[in-house]
Amino acid sequence: RYINFLYDELETNCFSDGKYWRYFYRGGKRFENEIQKDKIDNYHLGQQLKYHCVIQKIIPTNKNLKIIKHLSDYLLSIRNTHGIYEYCNSHSFKPNNIHIWSFSSAIQGFVDAYSIIKDEKLLESAVTIKKWIIKNSWNGKYFIPVLVLNGNVLDNNYYPRTNAWTIHSMTQY
Repeated sequence: RYINFLYDELETNCFSDGKYWRYFYRGGKRFENEIQKDKIDNYHLGQQLKYHCVIQKIIPTNKNLKIIKHLSDYLLSIRNTHGIYEYCNSHSFKPNNIHIWSFSSAIQGFVDAYSIIKDEKLLESAVTIKKWIIKNSWNGKYFIPVLVLNGNVLDNNYYPRTNAWTIHSMTQY
C-alpha cells in the first residue's frame, strides 16, 4: 500500500524529465500555509532512490520499478552541464548550497538504480559526482561539508556526518 501511495504522489513539471515528490506532503493539513510548499529536495530524492532499489531487490513490484525509473530520469535531467545538481529546485528554498553529506548519498542511489534498470547514464552520474566531491571537497584530511556549485568553500569545518555519509557512498561506488 505504501508503494501505491508513493507512486500516486509522484509529480512532474515542464523543467525536467521523470517524476519526483515535493518535500512537503500535498495532502497534509498545513500544506496550503507552508512557505516552501513547492520545494523539491533533490538530494533526499537521491537518498530515497537508493531505498526504493533496496525494496525492489527484496520485494519487487511493477510500481516500485516505475518509481525507480521516474526518480532516476528526474535526477539525471536536472544536472548542469558539469553533471552536478543542487540541493533544492529553487534558490529561494533552504538549503540551497552543495551539502556534501547529502549530495554524496546520490552516488548510492545512482549505483543501485543502475543495478536494476541498467541505464549507463546512472553510473556516469555517480562517477561525475564522486570526482567532483574528491576534487572540490577533499582537503587531504576530511571532506569539506558545504560548497557552492562552482566548488568554492562555504563551510570548511569538520563534521563527522559529512565524512560518514561521503565515505559510505564512496565505498558503495
